[in-house]
Amino acid sequence: MPKTCPCPPFDRAEWDGRTIAWKAKPFFREKVGLVFGVLVDIPGSIRAAHAAIRRAGFRLADPYQVIERHRNPFAGDILIAIEEPGRDADPILRISGAFLAHVHLGPYGGLGRARRALRDRIRIEQGIQSPEILFWYANCPACWGSAGGPATVLLVRIASPEAPPG
Repeated sequence: MPKTCPCPPFDRAEWDGRTIAWKAKPFFREKVGLVFGVLVDIPGSIRAAHAAIRRAGFRLADPYQVIERHRNPFAGDILIAIEEPGRDADPILRISGAFLAHVHLGPYGGLGRARRALRDRIRIEQGIQSPEILFWYANCPACWGSAGGPATVLLVRIASPEAPPG
């Protein structure tokens, strides 16, 4: 069966433990509702963002990235990486900083535990208290069978935009 989704091939070894540095990386932002930190209607939010991206004439970046960001227990963002748009306006969000990637394989129900463990590890190893953590959903439900299940890359901020990592 031919692949019909935009998910890139995912190799855990390529991402786990890798440091990623972004300087003003553009994302299309779709504001979403959360219920005590749990995303409501991710498929609908992603479809709405894709439709808005097409209407605005933006192009998806390679690799395709759908990232979830929590702003508070009741509000978050779905961020979809786009190619350089040539203009800045809402809903474009640019992210800068260094992030350490940690791969979580398995059901989304385990992400809370994985997030807490990663925060503890970063606090102990690097002395960073309550770092920002983004969730990159590296594959979609259509890919789970061939990929062995859901793959989520937790991206923990380890350096501010102004400071290099380490």
